[in-house]
Amino acid sequence: MQGDDNTELTLAANGFFNGHRNKLTTDISWLTIDEGSTPRAASDWRFRIQWDISL
Repeated sequence: MQGDDNTELTLAANGFFNGHRNKLTTDISWLTIDEGSTPRAASDWRFRIQWDISL
């Protein structure tokens, strides 16, 4: 909506092991949400890990 300001900054890394049969992905993000229609704003960290396995 007009007046809303959402920001996401992310740093990610990938790593392969056992050839390309396994991949580990991690990322960390800083999220900011400012809804212009309300007087409140929120910000927080997000950390994720994902493991892809090929059989």
